Amino acid sequence: MKWLQHWVRTYFGFSRTETNGFILFIPLTLIILFSEPLYNQFVPMKHNALDNAERTDSLLTLMRQHDSIQALKAKQLIENVAFYAFDPNTISEEALLALRLNSQSAGRLVRYREKGGKFRKPKDLMRLHGMDSAWYKRARRWMNFPSAGKSSVSSSKKEQQPKRRDDINLADSTQLDRVYGIGPVLARRIIQFRDRLGGFVRMTQLGEVYGLDSTVVNTLSLRFEVRDQFEPRKIIINEATLETLDGHPYISRKEAQAIVAYRMQHGPFQSMDELKNVRVLDDKWLQKNEPYLQINPK
Repeated sequence: MKWLQHWVRTYFGFSRTETNGFILFIPLTLIILFSEPLYNQFVPMKHNALDNAERTDSLLTLMRQHDSIQALKAKQLIENVAFYAFDPNTISEEALLALRLNSQSAGRLVRYREKGGKFRKPKDLMRLHGMDSAWYKRARRWMNFPSAGKSSVSSSKKEQQPKRRDDINLADSTQLDRVYGIGPVLARRIIQFRDRLGGFVRMTQLGEVYGLDSTVVNTLSLRFEVRDQFEPRKIIINEATLETLDGHPYISRKEAQAIVAYRMQHGPFQSMDELKNVRVLDDKWLQKNEPYLQINPK
């Protein structure tokens, strides 16, 4: 032991007290390092099949709870979607995703059309493998099928009837891309602006899409139209959040804040005219936004 103390003091330059402490520290460190492996070797773990079964049951319960929560969130998302009239035979994949249809179902729907498939009634969509039934129940009353056509009409009658322009609110990116002066980028911008807007009520609104000049808008007007029966998606003034109002292209952040503040101070709006009482809104603003606003749900 003395030779070890002498070697430690000589090599490290420790004092007598430091040398004794260092020599005690080494075995203590070894005991700590090897205590757990030795313990596990001589004292086996007391886990048994029952413990494993309980852990498996707990894990399965957590997984079921997670699936239930995810399903509830998906249902709430669908219930909060503001649907509008659309044609399943022409609506774009991007628009379907914006209506909260899951990406798998939206992709299958588009691929089915690309292979020549056509939908003639809402139930036809449920023939697609994996179609989201919760989404279908909400969306089916908004579906119409003008592009499906009627096979009973004779070719002579078709020739006598003037060719009707396509519905701009149902046009997909492929239809828009066929128009001279519009490529994939502009077609995508038109659809994105239309979706944020809630639908076009006048063809002149296309001039508000970034990158579209008057010549291209006139060309579009020769190929497309706004149908008389079209109803744009409405914002419920007495229920809309600040984010919902601010998300509309015609409503600025400042205007959205003023509407929400007035509603909190004076209570729900009783009529569209009452919006004029909001200081930052005027008759011109109301005239522009009126097609997209609604005081209360019908």
